[in-house]
Amino acid sequence: MIKFKGTNSKITKDRKKIVKRKRQFIFGVMAFVIPILIMMFLYWRWKIYPGSYRTLISGDGRTQFANFYNSFHDVLRGKESGLYSFNAGMGLNYYAFLSYYLGGFLTPILFFFSKASLPTAYYILTILKIGLASLAFWFYAKETFKVKRSINVALAVAYSLMSFIIAHSEVIIWLDVFIYFPLIILGIDRLLEKRKPKCLFFSYLALFLTNYYFAFMIGIFSFCYFLVRYFINIKEFKARLVPYFITSILSGLASMVMILPMFLDLKQNGQPLSKITRIFVEETGIWDSLVKNFIGAYDTTKYETIPFIYVGLIPLIFAIFFFVSKKIKLKEKVGYGILGLFVWLSFIIWPLALFWQGFHAPNMFHFRFSFVMSFYVIMLAGKAMGILEKDEMNKVINIIYGLIVLFMLSMIIKPDDKYNWIVSLNVALTVLALIAYLWFFKVVDNENKSKFLKIVVKYSACVLMLMMIGEAFVNAHLVLNKMHKEWPYMMTKTYNKNSKKMQNLVNIAKKKDNGSLYRFESVIGSGGTPNNDAFRYGYYGLHMFSSVRNCNMSAVLNGLGFRNAQDDGLTVEYMNNTLLMDSLIGIRYNIADSNPEKYGYKKIAKRGKIYLYENQNVLPAAIIAKGNVNKFKMNYNNPIIGQNNFVKGLAGKNYDLYKEIKPKLIEVENMPKPKKKAKSIKVPANSTNTPRFMTYEVTIPAGYQAYCELLPAKDVYKDFEFTTWATVTSKKYDTGHKQIISLGPFYNLGVYNKAKKIKFTVKVDGRHDVKFKKPKVLLMNLENYQTLINQLKGQGINLKINKRFVTTTTNFEQKENVFTTIPYDKGWTLKIDGKKSKIKTVNGGFIDFDVPKGKHKIKLSYFPPGLKIGIILFVSCTLLFIGFDIWYERRKKD
Repeated sequence: MIKFKGTNSKITKDRKKIVKRKRQFIFGVMAFVIPILIMMFLYWRWKIYPGSYRTLISGDGRTQFANFYNSFHDVLRGKESGLYSFNAGMGLNYYAFLSYYLGGFLTPILFFFSKASLPTAYYILTILKIGLASLAFWFYAKETFKVKRSINVALAVAYSLMSFIIAHSEVIIWLDVFIYFPLIILGIDRLLEKRKPKCLFFSYLALFLTNYYFAFMIGIFSFCYFLVRYFINIKEFKARLVPYFITSILSGLASMVMILPMFLDLKQNGQPLSKITRIFVEETGIWDSLVKNFIGAYDTTKYETIPFIYVGLIPLIFAIFFFVSKKIKLKEKVGYGILGLFVWLSFIIWPLALFWQGFHAPNMFHFRFSFVMSFYVIMLAGKAMGILEKDEMNKVINIIYGLIVLFMLSMIIKPDDKYNWIVSLNVALTVLALIAYLWFFKVVDNENKSKFLKIVVKYSACVLMLMMIGEAFVNAHLVLNKMHKEWPYMMTKTYNKNSKKMQNLVNIAKKKDNGSLYRFESVIGSGGTPNNDAFRYGYYGLHMFSSVRNCNMSAVLNGLGFRNAQDDGLTVEYMNNTLLMDSLIGIRYNIADSNPEKYGYKKIAKRGKIYLYENQNVLPAAIIAKGNVNKFKMNYNNPIIGQNNFVKGLAGKNYDLYKEIKPKLIEVENMPKPKKKAKSIKVPANSTNTPRFMTYEVTIPAGYQAYCELLPAKDVYKDFEFTTWATVTSKKYDTGHKQIISLGPFYNLGVYNKAKKIKFTVKVDGRHDVKFKKPKVLLMNLENYQTLINQLKGQGINLKINKRFVTTTTNFEQKENVFTTIPYDKGWTLKIDGKKSKIKTVNGGFIDFDVPKGKHKIKLSYFPPGLKIGIILFVSCTLLFIGFDIWYERRKKD
């Protein structure tokens, strides 16, 4: 009987464990599914769902992420190399590019989608990442907070739908980090409390491999969190300091498989650190932290934003309660208070804000680290909710009263020019939500209750969960609406416009090239080259918009007239350069919807209204240099100087290619008429953004390619405002609408086989003054140009491309210096007849090398610097950690 009862008792305990696990599983599923359903519903309201006529692609997703996903799709399918790409910027370290833009363990999902269905993959990845972030926080909450299961779900949903995530959801590459953040904090807790380091090691490793940029921010916060917990209980946790550093260092070293190649690439190609020019952040106001906690608060993610810190009113209430509760020890309040103060001061003090962001001032999306404040608030809330008892309920109620007063006061006494994006709806919803929470806690605190109120109290955790999820839903709805207005979602029709035709024409060009290295650019529509189309369609291009790029190559291209916006190399533009540069850097094809009006370009294919033009005067990617090409002089304010010296270095002699003539100004509109003797023209600011026009007349002699040259009065980078735009229009050619600062200075006026008098109009619009030199007409002598090209073709060497390998065969009568249009990078290795040989550079940008006389096989191969060491560190440090973990576990048992 005793044994039987014992068996029954054991069965009962086992059943209880099974029931408990099932319940936990159900709540885990709820935490994962609820935010996904909310986001699916909100996106559905915008007519966004798999296969819908509107996509989830917006903002940088249009120009970067969607195209980069297309590129990674080709890598997954084996069509492109995962180590190097010639698709943009003339060529770049794709592994370093991948570590910033395409990291994450979910990105390979793209393999299962076609390129045509990529918007659906984009949609699935977005909601899946948000759902997994919620699930990760639920797991952290379940293991950490002493609250009801339903409250863990509510906190998880609040975390995954915080304003930072919703407002920046268009930046899909950032969303992965929110999955690992709570797991890292859980890993620290487990190491300190249970001497279990595995969670911390693998969470850190996953984060570092996914996104090194946000890993740096989370690394700062998690280290500070560890110090707070360590010093609060230094007697208990004294022996955990060394295991923490061992675990963190080993995970960091194991992540070198991704971080070391990226670091070495940044070291070679990165931009200088931002200068500390002030003490305080300019945008900061006294009410910022409160105002950004209004439901639906959204100012902007472009410029002059303030931090997105909203994570829910209940988390805010209980984060405050954490510091007033008697049940929280003073040293905990001081420790966590210092941590919160450090984060908050980072919103105010400029050097601290820069520190969080790697000492690089962000271009839009300011305060990228502000999500750590949201996590801090919800973390304290979870801890505080677990110790709430009836004797302190009045404190929660008083906090709510205080917040109602503060929220109302912030709108009454705020400066007239601040927080105008907070409207009456935000105020009403916030105050009503606080009143609802006030009612809820008063009901729970009140002893005399009706039957209905008793039911509310009995299921108080579920009621609060529903209220918090409802609040998160409303906030996400409002923030998403405002985000869409600032960053409209792309229509599927727009995304797919001409895509099949473009891909078909690219395939024709590739087949014609037969593996040779020639380049291709799109000039469809006004405004110039579509951003990063080379990544999308898989052609070898020059134009690129990316934070990861070969800056040395960008600098050389800049000096040759392929402008980099704001001199940061972030965007390398193809438009508004000369025909000569097309030939010298190997632009063999232009895809266009109208005649590009370039001498020597011949239409070879058509798909609908899209045409493929071939440059008959293109040069191969390698040329025997007859002059001293290794270091030719450039003038960034006058690209023609660099182009002439470049030609001399390749051809070994000067060619009289260019001459200038002055056009006659015959009419102006909406601006003062410039003085005749003035060397420059000032176009004054126009608050109404009314376009200003200048019409010129000039006679173009026969046998020339003509350009209107627009150069700034002083400095090519600083004198033109970023918001100023220009169009140069003639009967023969329309340059389209272009930002002056970011494009080359040569606006095409067409080819002239016969002398002709023409008129062209310069249109300028924008809200700032702009001052540029009087426009000139630059003429390129086509006869001399053709003679030059014929000579250089005789010096040309055809290069074959196979992913990250470049090969050719030479047979020289003497030692020759070979110039290539391949960007120099330390990852390149040159072998001549299988023996390693020295690589030289041209102005630090192009690859150049010497080849002995006779017949030789040349092979250039690329492998990211640091990757081999990274692989060794990944394997060895992972094994070392496993050994350490086994030893540490055994020591714990002893």
